[in-house]
Amino acid sequence: FFVTPALDLNIGHVMKLVGTHNPHQSYQMQQLLRPGDAVIDAGGNLGGYTLPFASRVGLDGVVVAFEPFRHTFQALTANVALNGLLNVYTVHAALGDHDSRILLNQPSMRTFN
Repeated sequence: FFVTPALDLNIGHVMKLVGTHNPHQSYQMQQLLRPGDAVIDAGGNLGGYTLPFASRVGLDGVVVAFEPFRHTFQALTANVALNGLLNVYTVHAALGDHDSRILLNQPSMRTFN
């Protein structure tokens, strides 16, 4: 199950249809994972990789998904909760090579994309 922005005709739409926004790439990355692994999803977006990763690593594994944009982070967190994923931690932050604060342009949730 996925919560997606109402006007999202790209990533969200494909996620609803096939469970991820890039099935081939998702499958390839999942092949690298084993039950019990720990995974960092740097830019969790709506959870298109986070959710399949969580399923692949199982309850003995963990997925930490980072997402810097508030509305996208809220949808990611909702998707984790909606799917009952107890092995996923969502973090409202961006990742980088040093501590800093920068202004990022928020993706639009009010227009078709």
